[in-house]
Amino acid sequence: MNPADAMSRASDLNNSEILHLQAQILREQDEDLEKLSEVIGSTSRIAWAIKEEFRLLEGLDVSFLLIH
Repeated sequence: MNPADAMSRASDLNNSEILHLQAQILREQDEDLEKLSEVIGSTSRIAWAIKEEFRLLEGLDVSFLLIH
């Protein structure tokens, strides 16, 4: 959430309501960070698998493919 959105959401709130809104925003950010962490982990596993595929392909004897 950008600062302008946060200010507009909090402009008519009392202190208690602002604290509640702040806690809600922090929970939303935590959820977003958890999702981002899952995506990063998944991307890392995919990258590792691709690296392993290339490593296996490098050791593969493909000279038989050159026979016409």
